[in-house]
Amino acid sequence: MITIDARGTQKSIAEQIIAGNADYILSLKDNHPTLHQQVKNWFEIAPSLDFKDVDVSISQRVDKGHHRIENRTCYTVPVSQLPALYEQNQWAGLATVVMVVRKIQHWNKTTHEVQFYITSLDSDANKIGSAIRQHWGIENSVHWTLNRVYFESYSFWESG
Repeated sequence: MITIDARGTQKSIAEQIIAGNADYILSLKDNHPTLHQQVKNWFEIAPSLDFKDVDVSISQRVDKGHHRIENRTCYTVPVSQLPALYEQNQWAGLATVVMVVRKIQHWNKTTHEVQFYITSLDSDANKIGSAIRQHWGIENSVHWTLNRVYFESYSFWESG
């Protein structure tokens, strides 16, 4: 299973992953504006209708740490449950659309984030939500390490 940020959300990359007998979870942002807007619009309407007649998988998780409480809800829906998506057939193996809603309570404010994904995996909010969380755990730790190393290197050269 391969998770990739929006920059890597490309049809040719999805095709290579499927050809390699793997699955993908690709972040969907304004890099694909028509598809992103379709998925966003669908997820704005469906919850207000309680996902009536839709095969939706929902997973909710709460994490505490780093002086914050993070509530994450992951919704996964098979592509077959949606109207045809823009260039849907050009995404090799596309099976599911995903929405992750994060509510993060800091000591002095609360933030809300919504992120969309497309994936070749079957609709399983627990599995997909866990993979997305692991991706961001790795992403954050790598960025922290890089920032820390560069900061220390910069400080060393500035003081020398």
